[in-house]
Amino acid sequence: MANWSPQIRAVHTDTAYIAPGARGSVEPVPGPAVAFVIEDVDHERRSWSWRVRLGPVRVRLLHDVRPRRGGTGTGAETRLVMQGPLLALVAHAPLARLALRRLVRL
Repeated sequence: MANWSPQIRAVHTDTAYIAPGARGSVEPVPGPAVAFVIEDVDHERRSWSWRVRLGPVRVRLLHDVRPRRGGTGTGAETRLVMQGPLLALVAHAPLARLALRRLVRL
């Protein structure tokens, strides 16, 4: 996981795959574990959404992966939409951007 998401030490989940209702926690390198639940998965659209919670703070993340624009036929683009308290979003955005860029490059 450190290859594409250096801020995450471990992920613990109750399933081996991404599915609606799956629960678990993400352990960041700095800070406490954050609980999550997968809300929705659309395999055809290559998208999923999940909620994370740390105490009273709740953030919803919507991800999708799609072929790179421009008709080259290779590569992918990702999108992440975050909903939640502004302070939490501002703190997480740079780490998410770094992780997504590394993921798409792999």
